[in-house]
Amino acid sequence: MILTLAIILGFYGCSTEDPTKINEAQILVTIDDKIITVSDFIRRSEYNVRPSYCNGNSVEDKQIILNSLIAEKLIALESEFDLTEPHMQILEGRKEQKMREVLYNRHIYNKVKIDSLELNIVYDNSRKDFIISYITFPDKQLMIELKNSLEDSTFTFEEWVKNMDAIDTIPTRKINYNEDVTEDMYEAFFSKEVQLGQIFGPVMMGDYYSIFRVDGWKESRNLSASQNIHEITTLKKTMKDIKAHIDYRRYINSLMQDKKLQLHAENFEKLVMNIHTHLKELPLDESELVIRDMPVYTKYSMNLSENDVLFTISDKEWTIGDLDDLIRRDPVIIPGKVNEKVLKKILKNSIIKKIEAFYITQDAYEKSIDQHYLVIQEVTVWSDYIKSTQWISHMIQTSGYTRTETDNNTIFNELLNPIFDSLMVKYSEVIDVNEHYFSEINLSSIDMHTFYNEQSHSLVVPLFPITTTKQKVDYLK
Repeated sequence: MILTLAIILGFYGCSTEDPTKINEAQILVTIDDKIITVSDFIRRSEYNVRPSYCNGNSVEDKQIILNSLIAEKLIALESEFDLTEPHMQILEGRKEQKMREVLYNRHIYNKVKIDSLELNIVYDNSRKDFIISYITFPDKQLMIELKNSLEDSTFTFEEWVKNMDAIDTIPTRKINYNEDVTEDMYEAFFSKEVQLGQIFGPVMMGDYYSIFRVDGWKESRNLSASQNIHEITTLKKTMKDIKAHIDYRRYINSLMQDKKLQLHAENFEKLVMNIHTHLKELPLDESELVIRDMPVYTKYSMNLSENDVLFTISDKEWTIGDLDDLIRRDPVIIPGKVNEKVLKKILKNSIIKKIEAFYITQDAYEKSIDQHYLVIQEVTVWSDYIKSTQWISHMIQTSGYTRTETDNNTIFNELLNPIFDSLMVKYSEVIDVNEHYFSEINLSSIDMHTFYNEQSHSLVVPLFPITTTKQKVDYLK
């Protein structure tokens, strides 16, 4: 099962007075100066597929999970490997992505309020199937002028269509909250009191702007009291999500309002051609191209250099090298083998998103969000995962084992479990587990991979640590 998340909202709860310090109620394990939170335990267990030897919810399964996570921390402490430059870039990218996530949750989502009047209006509209007549065009300004004329009674929908050679009849369709609510539709329609014959828009519907007239509606049947409470609770959640995204877009617009992006046409065209050449050579079994470096000084470079200007923002020239610094931390993902026209649109939108992310991150630094405990813990978790994975791979290789030729039980019994035992002897005095929190944890047994939607670093948490199969927890006080 694959689950995608736009932005993780769980595990934030009420903020502590000092956001740089984690609430002790969230800490499951301390190992010297390292911690494993209850959230870490649950997410590492449920957001990736666990191995068969601990994929249940029994006490034994949870003890193996606990030992696996502790072993990862201990191995990271023991590891003598320095993080490579690519690893440092991944950690920096992870850190800044988490900073933007924390900014969204603390400064946007948590501040959204829903008043009773708005809730009543949206609730009434959510229980109706509306029948609309609509006119659609790609030109927003034309749609604005048309709506003004319709509202001024200059002419009717039917009269306007009659004068347009491109349209024979006015199309109609059904819309309802559950299927058609978007940020634009929420603001323009579903959050408004609706009258028969009323005209709304222009609003994005699909890839075009639409103006529509309400011709009627059918209201759903009455619900029982319990169903009504459940529906209102669900509605409040969707309303808060939508309003938060609307506020986030306004926040981004305010950051970018004085910043006009001007592409350097010649160098942008070169870049498109370079990447398109690379895309054409992708193996058939690869569905996307992940760009972590600009194609400079490669067979795809076509005379592009890192000093060539790609675009200008606020009188600052951004070179290929400047963009390269960004995407080393925050890669660009190009889907499949698209043609040059589509690639040009994707790449332009990607550049805009990267620049927006750059300014959001700058604002997050100014708000000291890099010191938030969630950001610090994100970097620590990924750093420990990378270090322990490097160390284990090195130990397996130098011990003469190969994962392809050696039974996993042999690797655990003869190498990894003995290593865990020796590390427990060395560090047992500095390991402290909150047994009450541990006993209260319940895990799902559903195999699941969880990814962020539309994020460069898509994996929500590191893969489950393959460090030990030991069940014993003698270190519990």
